[in-house]
Amino acid sequence: MSDVTGGNIRNIALNAAFIAADAGEPVMMKHLLQATKSESLKLGKILTDSEIRGWV
Repeated sequence: MSDVTGGNIRNIALNAAFIAADAGEPVMMKHLLQATKSESLKLGKILTDSEIRGWV
């Protein structure tokens, strides 16, 4: 996801926080990854392996 707006970043951060809270955990990269994948699907984009390599 190369063209990420400030609004997308906010959505990703907020959704990652909700995912982590639901799991009773602090926000970790796995939550950011899940939120980023969800946001990219909303935008009709698919994350490539090279974009998310090393996240978790």
